[in-house]
Amino acid sequence: MSDEKLVFHIQNPGTNEFSSRRLVNYDAPLYPKFIDEELTLAVGRDRFNDPFMRIVWSQRLYRIVNGKQMLMHPCQSYTRGGELYQIGYPRFIVQQKMDPVFVGLDTWDESLQGAKPYTGVYTFLACVQTTSGGYRLPDRTLLEALKALDFNKRHAPLYGSHMGEVPEEAKQWGVQKMLSDIDIAEQKVRLEQKDKMRRVLMENQRRIFSKLPNEGRAKDPYRESQKLKEKFFLDQYTKREKEKQVVKQIVLTDL
Repeated sequence: MSDEKLVFHIQNPGTNEFSSRRLVNYDAPLYPKFIDEELTLAVGRDRFNDPFMRIVWSQRLYRIVNGKQMLMHPCQSYTRGGELYQIGYPRFIVQQKMDPVFVGLDTWDESLQGAKPYTGVYTFLACVQTTSGGYRLPDRTLLEALKALDFNKRHAPLYGSHMGEVPEEAKQWGVQKMLSDIDIAEQKVRLEQKDKMRRVLMENQRRIFSKLPNEGRAKDPYRESQKLKEKFFLDQYTKREKEKQVVKQIVLTDL
């Protein structure tokens, strides 16, 4: 399946499916979750740790319009009792993440558009349909097609139509994250090595002190702690045995 076979719009199947009066909103059908996992591994995550690309059910995608929650992709709208009702397209949608530097947070009106998306927004990329517009579940073929997408097609909503439009901050965040990850990994290795050396030194000290006589040297904390543990358990055992003997004597006396 090539890039051209991906449907980059919601295609009408040529039937009355989208206009049927029996069409209702329902929860997303189940499909193999490895599709989402492999897609995330292939396209990566942004600086907010969100997948660059995701697959979602169109009938559960909402946005705020004029202060009201509306479907993002409605195929039917009608009014009943003064209330607006919407039916979404019964299709899976492929979305990709847009960095907040392109959202226009300075002009974002929270009273009309909802809370500001400080971590960016997801935008429409493609509709999961057959080439004739029919219903289709996300599958391995779709996954391979998305993984093989041309870089510019995949990232155009992220970086604009020209790479020159990318702010310096958006260009550098990937490099900064990579350097940060390397530094964290190196610190982890250093701490592990330091802890390993400390354990080896402590073990060597225990071995050396265990072979020396007790006279004229300080008590080994490790050996003393072991002795205390042994004494504690021995005392507990002795106490339980004594209690058993007392109970036994009482029983025999009663008899």
